[in-house]
Amino acid sequence: MSIHLVGLDGSETVEFDTYPDGSFYTKFRPTQTEYVSILCLATTTEELQRALYLKDALDARNINVKYLFVPYIPGGRQDRINAEGDFLWTLASVATDINVRDFDAVITYDAHSVASGDLIENLIDQPIANWDDFTDKYAGVIAPDKGAEMRAEEWGFQLGIPVHYAGKTRDIETGRLTGFTFPDVKPGHYIIVDDICDGGGTFLGLAAEAPEGVTLDLYVTHGLFTKGTTDLINTFGTVYCSTALLGSADGVVRSINQEN
Repeated sequence: MSIHLVGLDGSETVEFDTYPDGSFYTKFRPTQTEYVSILCLATTTEELQRALYLKDALDARNINVKYLFVPYIPGGRQDRINAEGDFLWTLASVATDINVRDFDAVITYDAHSVASGDLIENLIDQPIANWDDFTDKYAGVIAPDKGAEMRAEEWGFQLGIPVHYAGKTRDIETGRLTGFTFPDVKPGHYIIVDDICDGGGTFLGLAAEAPEGVTLDLYVTHGLFTKGTTDLINTFGTVYCSTALLGSADGVVRSINQEN
């Protein structure tokens, strides 16, 4: 977990600890009196909460924080009311916590769904910028599931190559993945694209169904890599990500830069 205050004279890292009862604290004292943003490399709602509590403490000391930069929005995948699965609507709760702090802007990269912009006030969603890094490499783009289709279609448009649609079945009670279906494609080199890689089960399951003559790379915006990267690296020619946030990112190419 990493939280930074970014000001006119540079950035300062804020370290947190916890009391025996589990509540967190920091003895950080800023050396600058004017800040433009909090940078929160959060993977959990608890980590984001620390950044928001820091905003409250700075406000109380008349230190102005205008912007929250949170590349990965915790809870972003819980983006709707689910009639059968998880009862929580975490993204809406996260949005409430952020909105009450009245940031001039909340800046993220490649938000998981359009619901983030609907729920979080003043959200600026930065897209992937360096399409040139992927030009003339692939016969097509593969969307691993329905949630990735719009993202894959943007890749296909930017690179001028076909988009193909894969599928899977998820047990909403257990989260177990089954029924992977790989699209009917000609032999060649393809790239699977998505915004989040957690344990990587979706991508490994699809790759196992790839027909003979098909080779694959993988791009994810946010590399959580909660089970490491060994199986992914052994399966895909190259694994790319923009932000490696959690766990081991050994062997992952992190050369994709964002605008601004």
